[in-house]
Amino acid sequence: MHILEIMKSHPGSSTEAAIPLVQGIEACFDCAQATVACADACLAEADPTPLARCIRINGECADIAHATGRLLSRRLPSNPLIWERQLEACAVVTRMCAEECEKHAKAHAHCRVCAEACRKCEAACNALLSAYRPTADTVV
Repeated sequence: MHILEIMKSHPGSSTEAAIPLVQGIEACFDCAQATVACADACLAEADPTPLARCIRINGECADIAHATGRLLSRRLPSNPLIWERQLEACAVVTRMCAEECEKHAKAHAHCRVCAEACRKCEAACNALLSAYRPTADTVV
């Protein structure tokens, strides 16, 4: 990915501050891809009926993780509260998706891998929330 190079060259940003942000962006996009692929693999199973909840939450997680990655890629929020709420939503949905995938992980390797990607994204979102908890005048 080229995001680290772009963040390093972003006017007014430090390389040190960019690294956690880049890790969050990459975790969000990786999670989005993993959840789409997991839902597809669930649908390809001989009987996808028991995986219906997993398929649905994978789709929701993919959309939120992708939107979060895009939002974070903009580097300068128009309103820091938007970032905070989006990171909170992403942390919640990735936790829920991981929990659902973990229920199926022994029987379906794709669910195990998806749960891992979701947990990594959840951790990255929580780390960004801790590091960059915005205030009304904060620009990350």
